Amino acid sequence: AERSEKEERSTMTIVMKQVGVPTKPTLSLEDFKRWLKQFDHNGDNRINRNELRSAMRTASVRFTWLKSGEGMREADTNKDGVLDDAELENLVAFAERKLGMKITA
Repeated sequence: AERSEKEERSTMTIVMKQVGVPTKPTLSLEDFKRWLKQFDHNGDNRINRNELRSAMRTASVRFTWLKSGEGMREADTNKDGVLDDAELENLVAFAERKLGMKITA
């Protein structure tokens, strides 16, 4: 029986973890910001919860509705509902701590 693409990816991830290959890429802070900006669908140079959720989906994060809300609560220090450049540092800390991403300066 043929295996689905999803099953193949899942098996590959398990094997990579077993042999010590990192399954989450290490990104520079600039690469992280550049990656995130592609989800700024309304072009306001800020990231809202729906845009953050879209980004999380492409990074294979599970429970994106829940985690995008958690990320916004932690990173959006002025509570205006969007993340600006100043608040992206908070999002980096959240992504490393809660999503297992590795982001370097």
